[in-house]
Amino acid sequence: MRFFKVLISDNAIADLESIVTYLSLVIREPKYAEKVYSSLKNAIAELDYMPNRYQLIEEEPYKSEGVRRKPIGKYLIYYLVIESLNTVVVAGITNSSKTRE
Repeated sequence: MRFFKVLISDNAIADLESIVTYLSLVIREPKYAEKVYSSLKNAIAELDYMPNRYQLIEEEPYKSEGVRRKPIGKYLIYYLVIESLNTVVVAGITNSSKTRE
């Protein structure tokens, strides 16, 4: 079994905080915000094993850079797998309904 180190970029942390703030303060659903936060954090942690199983983004320049996405609920986690360093870098998190492809 091969496991990867998972790093979360500042951008991804800001995305996560923005999602939780929006759900808590704008939508006024703090319990739902906690649930989404927990789900996203768990999904990110699970990237430590077999991170290449999720879809490569087909559009350039993302495809040639090896950017992948993992769906979790209505969110997409974008990340890179750096095989040589045995590392996954989470680059961002978006609401899939706001993502255009």
